[in-house]
Amino acid sequence: MHNRLITLLAILLCITLSSTVMALNPIVDYAIFQNPEGESYVETYLLIPSDGVTFAKNASDKYQASVEVTLLFKQGEKIAAFDKYLLSSKEVENDSTAIDFNLIDLKRMPLDAGDYTLEIDFKDMNKETAPVHYESKVTIAPTADELIVSDIVFVDTYQETESDNIYSKMGYDLIPNVARYYPPKTEKLTFYSEIYNADKALEDDAFLTIYAVKKAGSNEIVQKLRKFKKQQTKSVNVLLAELNIADLPSGNYDLAIEVRNKKNELLAAKTAIFQRNRKKDELNAETLKDTNIEGTFVTNLKDEEVAFYLGSLYPIAVPQQRGYVSTLVKSENYHLMRQFLYRFWQIQNPMDPEGEFSAYRQVVDEVEKAYSSQIKHGYDTDRGRVYLQYGPPNFIRTESQEPSALPYEVWQYYKLVGHSGMVIFVFVNAELVGQDYRLIHSTARGEVRDEQWRARVFNDAKPIVTEGTPNSKSVIQHYGTSIGRERD
Repeated sequence: MHNRLITLLAILLCITLSSTVMALNPIVDYAIFQNPEGESYVETYLLIPSDGVTFAKNASDKYQASVEVTLLFKQGEKIAAFDKYLLSSKEVENDSTAIDFNLIDLKRMPLDAGDYTLEIDFKDMNKETAPVHYESKVTIAPTADELIVSDIVFVDTYQETESDNIYSKMGYDLIPNVARYYPPKTEKLTFYSEIYNADKALEDDAFLTIYAVKKAGSNEIVQKLRKFKKQQTKSVNVLLAELNIADLPSGNYDLAIEVRNKKNELLAAKTAIFQRNRKKDELNAETLKDTNIEGTFVTNLKDEEVAFYLGSLYPIAVPQQRGYVSTLVKSENYHLMRQFLYRFWQIQNPMDPEGEFSAYRQVVDEVEKAYSSQIKHGYDTDRGRVYLQYGPPNFIRTESQEPSALPYEVWQYYKLVGHSGMVIFVFVNAELVGQDYRLIHSTARGEVRDEQWRARVFNDAKPIVTEGTPNSKSVIQHYGTSIGRERD
């Protein structure tokens, strides 16, 4: 089980910093640390893609984006910490189309032990739109003399501190990788964490810190990506390290930190999930031509099964693969379909591609049973697509008899990677017949968003028209095995 209620079921949304629609689309993450006096504080990390904000002329006759950020921690109705400020971009000349940077910010707030709600509102000051709201539960454990590992911060770049600034920490300036996403050009994974009370909790004067990349949700170390560091006990030990991920296949992974004593006994641990996208894993006719499928599981599938399960990859394939999947399904080239299907799962799990396929196949079959119609496969429906892309929701609220309302469902995910807080999806049966519920609103990045969805649900006089499936960039790793109403 991951910290901060991270439940790894199904897939990770591959976060990108671009969008085809101009919309404020902030990415938020946070981490909990302690100062040298043992008092807790929270660091919040904000990243706002530049293509989602409006650049307008300022007093200097240059173009600049500005976002009003209202950030607060609440306990019930009581505000424990608050800040409101303008986050402004650097100035650019009149050609705003050449912008190649994003807005990034970091805030630190001291907080006592307890349960909090982190709420952040983002408002584009150069555009008349409603603020974008973010919300997450944050729990700060009581401080103690036991050995503790802080949260893990993924680091984009770092350097030794020359003069203190908002990114300065323990002698380094650390620019966070808020999205936890590693594109093809990035070959190193850098991270930062702190270990507290080693001098109080250990009898020995040294300990071992082990860090490794593991398959998401498991204890399986990937590609021998494991290192260790011997440290002398201090009140605060810093771990700033990196791993070479140049050959790490596309997928979802855990970065795991373990602290062990001289007897190799596990004293404390921490994990954090990230996603890797590697260009070498592209699948097309050229890269598939030498794929040997003789004796593999795909040869045991009937042609219609091959086409069906190949089509079911569409919700989880990266954009470069999705067009090719559609082309293949229409081509009736079943040998090439089998090659694609085998290679896709071989990338996910080189040691057991059949096991990965079987796990996904079980979920696809359940989605087909639950959501298919006479004209659509289950994976072609909005609910089926979301289920396959993000995994089973923690809770589903179904309303089919509410007065003056269209039948609708609200799916809640208590934790999706890169979102920190609860994420919802709202589906509506606008036609009032059948079971084709269309997605009209979600708080997940990259999905259709409509803050007025309640008004649309309760306006039964007008049919609802929705956009097509968004450009997901997901890579599957683990799959839920039942379509239920609530899960832990």
